[in-house]
Amino acid sequence: MAILAIVLHREVAFIILALVPLTDGLTSPIQSIVKTKTGKGLFKMAPIHHHFELLGWPEAKVVFRFWLIGILCLFLGIFVALL
Repeated sequence: MAILAIVLHREVAFIILALVPLTDGLTSPIQSIVKTKTGKGLFKMAPIHHHFELLGWPEAKVVFRFWLIGILCLFLGIFVALL
């Protein structure tokens, strides 16, 4: 999909569309870097969906929120791609 976005010159729209998986995927390396530099983690646990579960959110609530944010990013990405 990334190659298709580059070929079609829709890189910004692709980043918006992939914002939820990118955020979830990038929190693990960010956690590792911060933990090695400071000795203390940025999140309670990485990836970020586990952080929310450790804050006391039920798993269903975390999944539902990620779905809602993903759908919002989908519509926003499609809008940007059509500009």
